[in-house]
Parts: sequence; structure tokens; C-alpha cells
Amino acid sequence: MFLSPNVGIDRLVVGRNCSGCKSYLYAAGQFYTMSLPMIDHLSELYYRNPPTKYVEEDALNGLLLLSNHETSPVNYTFVHVANEYAFDWDPDSNDTSANNHQVGVESLNPHKMKRDKDYLHVSGMFGKHGIIPDRLNNVKPI
Repeated sequence: MFLSPNVGIDRLVVGRNCSGCKSYLYAAGQFYTMSLPMIDHLSELYYRNPPTKYVEEDALNGLLLLSNHETSPVNYTFVHVANEYAFDWDPDSNDTSANNHQVGVESLNPHKMKRDKDYLHVSGMFGKHGIIPDRLNNVKPI
């Protein structure tokens, strides 16, 4: 799942869908990306109608679009990165469809490994071409 730098889509948002976090769609987490035209557009929306209270930057993007009645796919394209690929690491959860879970065979981008030993444990499951399936259950915690 790789995107070319010029995908031919004007207003593009790629990321984990965090509509379950708030009542509106926005991309969140370590993997969210936007096209330059989308960034320009969001800055214009912010200039025209700045928020009156603090909102985290990822949620702010969704709030700016919502408050200007812009929705996907009508006004922009939202490419959802599934939790199987990008997720918050949790060594105690086997449900790869959840927001938080262990590394699985389709993992690309685990997030929130706060301790060095956790990072080293998770990185031991990856090689230069991605997950090494034999290591998923054989890498011992440090």
C-alpha cells in the first residue's frame, strides 16, 4: 500500500479514520498524510473561520471541514488506512481490527511503544521487507 507523490487527486487525506473519537470524520495517528492542495485548502478554511477553542491538530482538520459543510467523497478524498496496518501497539490484544493490538502479519506501522525494550521487541519482528512471519510468536519480550 504505497502512494506515488503525485496521485492526481487534488484534495486527499490518508490515515486512520478517527470518526469514532469525535462525531465527525478525520484522520488521526502516526500515519496520516495530506496532499499539498488539501493543506492549502485547510489553511484557507482556518483563516476564514478559526476555531474558538483549542482542538488537537488532527481533529482540527476534520472540524474545519465539517464546519464548512465539506464531506468525503464530495469535497475531498479520504483513504482509510485499516487498523491491521497502522495501530497503537498493545501486547495484550490479538484483535488486529481494533485500534490497539499486537503486531500481526499485515502490520506496517505500530505506534506508541513508549519504552526502549518495547520498541526493540516490536522491531525484532520486522525485516527489510516487512514482517517476518516466523518471528511473530518467537520474538521474546526483553
